[in-house]
Amino acid sequence: MTGLFSPGHYVYPMPEPMTLKMHLLIWEDFAVALALVLFVLWTILEQVRQSKHQSP
Repeated sequence: MTGLFSPGHYVYPMPEPMTLKMHLLIWEDFAVALALVLFVLWTILEQVRQSKHQSP
């Protein structure tokens, strides 16, 4: 979940320039965290929908 805050690396200047690898890893970390959050929300919504269809 902390990956959602990875773009925070760009808030303050770095003492040394970041390499392309560092940029890619920061954005990869963010994308994976976002995908995880979206998957969890989708799973919860699916369970809610199924429980509405099952209850009389």
